[in-house]
Order: sequence, then C-alpha cells, then structure tokens
Amino acid sequence: MVAGVLALGASFTSTAVQATEAETVCTVADDQLTEISGMAFSTLHEGVLWVHNDSGDGPRLYALDTATCEVLATLTIKGIEARDFEAMGTGLDERGRSVIWIADIGDNTAERKKVYLHRLPEPADLSDQKVTADTFAVRYDRPADAEAILIDDSAVWIITKGLAAGTVEQLTLPLPGKGPHRTETVGAEEGLVTDAAMSPGGDRYVVRDYTEARIYGGPPPGELVTRLPLPDQIQGEAVAWTPDGLALVIASENDDRILRVALPAVATSPPAPDVSDIDGAATTEEPASEGNGVATPSVSESAPESSSADPTSTGTDDTALAAPKKVSTVLDPAEQLGSLSLLAIAISGGVFLIASVAVIIVVVVRDRRRTT
Repeated sequence: MVAGVLALGASFTSTAVQATEAETVCTVADDQLTEISGMAFSTLHEGVLWVHNDSGDGPRLYALDTATCEVLATLTIKGIEARDFEAMGTGLDERGRSVIWIADIGDNTAERKKVYLHRLPEPADLSDQKVTADTFAVRYDRPADAEAILIDDSAVWIITKGLAAGTVEQLTLPLPGKGPHRTETVGAEEGLVTDAAMSPGGDRYVVRDYTEARIYGGPPPGELVTRLPLPDQIQGEAVAWTPDGLALVIASENDDRILRVALPAVATSPPAPDVSDIDGAATTEEPASEGNGVATPSVSESAPESSSADPTSTGTDDTALAAPKKVSTVLDPAEQLGSLSLLAIAISGGVFLIASVAVIIVVVVRDRRRTT
C-alpha cells in the first residue's frame, strides 16, 4: 500500500515538474526583499520591476532594477494596513494615467469578510517617498484565499487559491466608490494558483502555481493555449510578463533570484482570426506567417478589438497547437484539480489509509490480549 502511494506520488511529480531551463536575470542582495510574492513591470520606467513582500512587511512597494536587482525606490503607502499583500499589476486608469494595483487578498484561513484592492498613480520620480492610494473593499460570495490578480483597462480579475480548484472573480472597471464591491464568478481555475499576469497588449494572460504556468488567450476565463512547466523553486509565488511579450519572469519566496523563462512560439504569437465568423470570407486560407516573425506589442498598445479570436497559432508542434479548451467547462477532473493538488491528495489519502490500518491493527491486538 505504501509503495503504491509513493509510486503514485512519484508519477505525478515526474509529469508535473519537468524543470524548464531558465536564466537568472539578477540576484537580489537587499535584505528588505526576503519573500517576494507579487511583481509587475513598470509602464513608465524601462527595466524596472515593481515588487512587494508577502505578509510580514508593511504597506511598501519596491522598484527593482532588473539589470542589477538594486532597489531604486521604496514607496510607502499612507493610511492602509498590509494584512496579506499577495499580488499586483500595472495598467492605466479611466483617465489614461499609469497606475499600480496592489491586492491585499491573502486569507489562508478563509475567514476575511472583505479583502482590499489599492490603486496608486505610478510615480514619475523613482525615489523613496510616501504615497496615497485609492482603496476598494471587495467581497466574494464566500470567504476565500487568493494570491493572483489580472488587470486590464476594463476589469480586475481575482483568482482564488483552492486546494483542488479555484474560481475566477471579476470586477468591472471603473469601480464606483470605495465599496464593498461584490465580485462576479466568471470561470474556474485549477488548484493552488499563486499568481497571474496579463500579457502586453492584453490578448493573453498567464496563471501559475508552484510547478507550472498556463497560457490563455482572450480575457478571463480564456481559452487554454499551452502549459509550461516552471523551473524548480522553493515556493514559487510571483510571475510577470516581460514588456516584449517573449518571456516570463518568476520569483519565489526564500529565493533571491529573479528568473527569466522564454516562452514557446505558441504562447507569444497573436491569435489567428476566425474566418468562419467573417461574412463573405474566402474558403481558401492564406499561408500563415511564422511565429518568430510576428512583432510583439508594447505595453502601451491596446488589446485587440475582437475578444473572440482563436488563440491557436502557427508553429511546428502539432500537439501544442491543438484546439484550445474552455477551462471553466471542458477540463476533465484530473486537469481541474491540477498536478500538485493531485499529488497532495494522493499523499493525504495514503497517510489516511496507513493511519486506518494502524488503528485496525491496534484494535485487533487489544482484542486478542483480552481473549487470552
């Protein structure tokens, strides 16, 4: 029995954690940053990554130089409590100004009646300073832990972190007043999600857990494009899409490295138009362009006008280019649970079975002693 459980766990591990090659962008030497939990690239300052720590730090953000990992500036947000900062994102507000969103949404015991989103203007001057944020209270249908947000001009999405599965919660922008604002559940996700990020241009997004990244096309809940096993990390918590759209950067608690993971062509090529939806479209398809020759949109470019585009792209890997699936409706139970969740459940089940056998043995031994 024990051997079977261990073998089951090993099989999950071998399929879920095929470490992807990555390069170290830089190594953080500043001991202020010991538990990076969220990060997002600046929309104003080239080569600057905004990061924050997990719970235990104050309401602070750090501007990190990606060439050296030097902290260029520390922003202290006035008048708020940092109960459990878990995620962040950058974008534009309704007036077109560059803003930073911080999500105080961590809730390990699932008991918070309200969580908070903070939005502040991104400073043009990179210097240590105190700043003021707009704060919005948020409620779900029921309390839930969460560590991931996605931002674009039209909405904020929060992805909850269930052991077996999570939900995708949407708030439409702009938010009227301080709230509390009730989210709308618009989709499902796999378990143990630790961060997410929108691509430059907003036509794709990435969701990560402790072992892999999943790329989706369109706004949440999007179409699954591909899966990418991530490099082994102690506790992989953060992800951001690079401004050129060609790679991800990731970070882990208790790991001082910022890592760059190159994306395959299927994850970076823009969605192909669905010619079946175009009136009078020709039945003969034109040759598709090579994925490597497609220009990557910059951070300032807007998302494609059509959200119904097919994210299937051209390339040489027929398996990777198979038709994507709607995650909220088509994933089979094993995929919805997620590989790491299945491993945890398998181990927990094995422990339960071993404990049950031990109890039975103790009862039998006691009965025999009583009869003798």
